Amino acid sequence: MRQTITLKQIPNQTLSTIVGGQVINLNLYTANKILFCDLYLNKVLIQSGIKCNQGTYINQYASDFVGYLFFWDTLDLEPSYINFGGTTTLNYSDTDLLEELFLSQVANG
Repeated sequence: MRQTITLKQIPNQTLSTIVGGQVINLNLYTANKILFCDLYLNKVLIQSGIKCNQGTYINQYASDFVGYLFFWDTLDLEPSYINFGGTTTLNYSDTDLLEELFLSQVANG
């Protein structure tokens, strides 16, 4: 199951949501035009200072979090708050979707 997480078009924000039955909190912040993230599961910090990249999982290290969080931009741009709500989305999936998304983007030119 894929779920899009709604973001505001502001450089620094904190949000709480439920994905895959898990309560997560995200701190998204911009420094030197680069987007970073802190990820909390059930209010416990599990990863901090994560550099957010296009098409790369935010949660790359072992933790109790189940599933995948990633930014996807339809123009293949690095994630930026400027494009939130436009070409850039934050997504959750309970299965590995990145290969499918990349192949779809290549096929569509």
